[in-house]
Amino acid sequence: MTRLGFDGNATVHRARLTDGFADFQASLIDYSSRIERLGSPGDVLNDLHAITTASLPLSVLGAARFPLKSSDWDSVQLGKSVFLQSETPEGWWEDYRAHGQGKFRPILFLAQTSMASLTWTEVRRILEPIGADQWSYELALKHGMRDGLTCPVGGRWLVAFWSRRNLSNVLTQPMRIMILAAASFAALRLEQLAAPDPDRIGTRSRLTAR
Repeated sequence: MTRLGFDGNATVHRARLTDGFADFQASLIDYSSRIERLGSPGDVLNDLHAITTASLPLSVLGAARFPLKSSDWDSVQLGKSVFLQSETPEGWWEDYRAHGQGKFRPILFLAQTSMASLTWTEVRRILEPIGADQWSYELALKHGMRDGLTCPVGGRWLVAFWSRRNLSNVLTQPMRIMILAAASFAALRLEQLAAPDPDRIGTRSRLTAR
């Protein structure tokens, strides 16, 4: 009888997980179908945040357009090449800007070089940063962000998520695929909504007549 009860509970649990993923998938598909009607970067990120937080311990952090030079993250500007979700932990961006000047950014580095969707825990496992290179993880913990997920899109955008939990046993492969697809639609819409940024190109160095 105990075995039967256990099997019954396991079956119910699997059914709930299946139903939950189906709802999550349907919400993300609906999001992609109506995203062109969202009129601001804030709407794009807030709507995605509402979907992920309804099904997962996963909040939208924001999105950023890659600088032309991979090491030039100090040049990005809030509201121009970086957009934050409205419920991003207060003070995180200011701290990130202040502490990140000129420093190595493991999560962003791997996002630009691998183009893979990875959790922050996975990035640490791959790169094994030590000492000062752990600053971004320590800063995230300060603001209650234990883990996160980065989704690079088209070599031009990055959509980032954060969580108060370790995501290793939370995000299944099907979930990751759906989240990356939704992040791609979000990045495409942000590209349409973001104002042109000619400062990204910079100026070409020239020799003077002398």
